[in-house]
Amino acid sequence: MKLTRSLLSVGAFVAATFFAHAQAPKIAVVDMEKIFNSHYATAAEQAKLKANGDKAQQELDAMIKERDDLVAKYKASLEQANNPLTTGDAKTQAQTATQKIGQEAQAKVNDIQKFANDARTSMQQQFANFRSLLVDEISKLASRIAKEKGATLLLDKSSISGAGVPIMLYSDPSYDITADVQAEIAKNKPADMPAGVTPSAAMPAPATSSDSTPSITVPNVTPSK
Repeated sequence: MKLTRSLLSVGAFVAATFFAHAQAPKIAVVDMEKIFNSHYATAAEQAKLKANGDKAQQELDAMIKERDDLVAKYKASLEQANNPLTTGDAKTQAQTATQKIGQEAQAKVNDIQKFANDARTSMQQQFANFRSLLVDEISKLASRIAKEKGATLLLDKSSISGAGVPIMLYSDPSYDITADVQAEIAKNKPADMPAGVTPSAAMPAPATSSDSTPSITVPNVTPSK
C-alpha cells in the first residue's frame, strides 16, 4: 500500500513537472488574402487575363454583329414571304430562304453562347490554377517567417468558415506577420512588374450565360464601364 502511494506521488510529481514546463504554442497570424491581392505576380496575371479577355471580347463582338445581320436578313425575308403579292414559286422560294436564314441565325446564337462560356471557363480555370500555385508559394514563405520568429502555430486571419463568417474574429496585432511576408515578397519584385491590386478590385465579377448579348468577364478584374 505504501509502495502504491509512493508510486502515485512520484507519478503526480512527474506529471506536474511536465505540465509546468510544457510550452504553450506561440501563435502567429497572417492575412493570406491581403498578401495574394497585393502580390506583384497577381497584378501581372490579371493584366495577362485582361488582354486575353479583350481579345476574346473582340471576337465575340464580331460574332454578335454577324448574328444581328442574320436577324435583319431573316426579318426582311419573312416579310417578303408573308407579302400577299408574293405568290407561287416566289413565295415558296422566300419561305425556304427564310427558314434557312432562321436556322443560320439560331446556329450563330448557339455559337455565341458556347464561345462566351468556353472563354469564361478557360480564364476562370487559368486564374484558379495560378491562385493555387501562388497561395502555396506564399504559404511556404509565411511558414518560414513564422518559424524564424519562433512561432509554433500559424493561422490565416482571412479564412472564412462554412457558415460564411470569419474563422478568426480577433487577434492581437503583435501576432500579425503579414507585413513581414509582404516585405520579403517585395525584395524579389522585378522592376518592370506592376503593383498588386486592392482587395476591392479583386472581387470576381459575376458571369451569366443567359444574356442575349453575352460578354467576356475576366476573373478577379473589375470590368470597365
